[in-house]
Amino acid sequence: MHQKIEFLGLQLNEAKTQSNETKRAHEAALLCFENNNQSSGDLVRQVEEPKDTHKVEIRQLETELENIRKKMSLQLGKLQEKYNESELSSKLKISDLNKEIENFRESIDQSEEQKKYLTEQNKILESQKFKLFKEAEDRYSSRIKSLEVESEEQNTRIEQDLLDTNIKNDENLA
Repeated sequence: MHQKIEFLGLQLNEAKTQSNETKRAHEAALLCFENNNQSSGDLVRQVEEPKDTHKVEIRQLETELENIRKKMSLQLGKLQEKYNESELSSKLKISDLNKEIENFRESIDQSEEQKKYLTEQNKILESQKFKLFKEAEDRYSSRIKSLEVESEEQNTRIEQDLLDTNIKNDENLA
């Protein structure tokens, strides 16, 4: 878009230069004709005709130049407006993308913090679970040993009671 603006500016300058050169050439021819004052009516008419024609051409060229200037100014204005809109739009998009990126970063940071917290909580819970299993295992192990000892003592007592009962029965029978 910037190149197009430059191109239009160059075209405008070129048209101005060409118009100025034509104007100078016509003015020089007119001066030359005016300097050669000849009294003959025919000669005056011959001079006045090209002079009038050149004046008409100069007015036409000036009008054309003014029209070209107006068109170029309008095009330049439209291009400048499009450029400004595009620039504003891109700045807004960049701003929105930067906000999104910042939001994603914050979300990632929060997720990382939550992950750390949950990992620590998991370690604590695993440690507590291991401790509870160990305590339960020790308690049940101790209880099993205690029950085994009681069972042996009861078996020993029952065997002793049976032995005592058998001895009494043998004494009662004899």
